[in-house]
Amino acid sequence: MTRVTLILDRDAEIVEGMARSFRIISYFFWQPDCKPSITRRTVLTTIFASLLAPKVVTAASPDQSTNLMDAFWVCYNANRGADLETRVAALSTTFLRPHIAFYIASIAHGGPIHLMNSFISQWLTRVDGRVSDIHAMAEAIQPAWQEHEPRFRKVFPEAITRKLTIMPSIGCFNAKPGRLDGAETLFAAPDGMVLMGNTIEDLPVTLDHEAFHLYQHQVNQTINASYVWGRLWSEGLAQYVSQRLNPQLPSLQ
Repeated sequence: MTRVTLILDRDAEIVEGMARSFRIISYFFWQPDCKPSITRRTVLTTIFASLLAPKVVTAASPDQSTNLMDAFWVCYNANRGADLETRVAALSTTFLRPHIAFYIASIAHGGPIHLMNSFISQWLTRVDGRVSDIHAMAEAIQPAWQEHEPRFRKVFPEAITRKLTIMPSIGCFNAKPGRLDGAETLFAAPDGMVLMGNTIEDLPVTLDHEAFHLYQHQVNQTINASYVWGRLWSEGLAQYVSQRLNPQLPSLQ
């Protein structure tokens, strides 16, 4: 009997959360889509690693954005001529460890993020062949975000202020919602965008899609994406919103 009661209480909470959430659907309809679930092992591994990392304070610009790409390129260029093992070790020591808090924050709403040496080695090899493209993407993200903000708020005026963090994702994502220093944050990864086939022209759709995930989390934090209807709410609606906000662009989702 106790177990049944707990299930009913949980279902009641979910139904209540859905009722609050569906007020947004007056703007849009949605289409189904699926995304991988969180990898808990990776989350725990990253958290434990952060306990050993030094605390580094990175200043944000007045527009609530943080750009880690300059720090990354310094490390990348300083070791470009070394063997792969040396480059991975240098990247881990001089960039990843000091900025581990950003990687933990990027998986606050789901993961995974891979920081194993074998994964970093494969990623560096891929980055070597796309350096100019990643540089160009990194430069384009901030202007695209500045254009995105007023357009997005025109449709969703109650959206809270979101921070933007531009950082390498080690090829794990192109852009995703997270939480940094208690604030909802969009993490945009130039390397992930380029390596996953995105172009600069795709940026409005990508940013709108991920920004809507932040808005979904603001409105309702009880939706469980492991359920089919949770995925419909999370990915399907974000897909449709980004298409509706960018009718001049072809479907990129």
